Amino acid sequence: MSQPQVERLAHRLLERLSGADQTDPNLSNAVLRVGGEIASTTGDHYLLLGNRAIAQYGESTGALAEREQSAAGASQTDSYQVQQQLALGAAGTEDDLGLTVNVTRFADDAAAHAWMAALPQLVSTNTAFTGAQFGQLTTAGDETVTYTVTSVDGNMAYRSVAIRLGRDVAIVDITGASFASPLVIVALADAQAQCLLSSGCFMPYPLPSGFQ
Repeated sequence: MSQPQVERLAHRLLERLSGADQTDPNLSNAVLRVGGEIASTTGDHYLLLGNRAIAQYGESTGALAEREQSAAGASQTDSYQVQQQLALGAAGTEDDLGLTVNVTRFADDAAAHAWMAALPQLVSTNTAFTGAQFGQLTTAGDETVTYTVTSVDGNMAYRSVAIRLGRDVAIVDITGASFASPLVIVALADAQAQCLLSSGCFMPYPLPSGFQ
């Protein structure tokens, strides 16, 4: 990368942070990351910081403002996301899985609980998905919601779990051409819950055997 490119990237980062509260809530340490050679990280960044939405690559001004307004309406103050691609056995990408982990902090426990209570409706009314089914997990944390959906074109299957601990909510989402094993989401949910309970997870999590 050339020096001018580095300078442009640094300037862009400064612009993204200039309007936000500079107090870092350290949510990046609370997000689970899977380790191993087959795991590659494609995103690792704040979505919301100090009540201000952080512009993502290619995001329009209107979409940014809408996302910030939506977060404010739910009393969300900060949100961090990690995205990983998991390359499995086949030489191609047809059996690869996507893993997205998001930890969002709310203004208080009540706001986080209210969001969890509304989650089934939020998922069910999303026109991009169909066939929503919901459940719960017995894991650490104050409450959980599990759900599976498929894309309306039938090409993608999503298995997800939301975990609340106090005013923090973590969502672990696995996507692929077919549903990942329920054992995998349980293992990841337990590991993410421990990240929240221990105020951070500083080592990559070994890939659960159910992925393979």
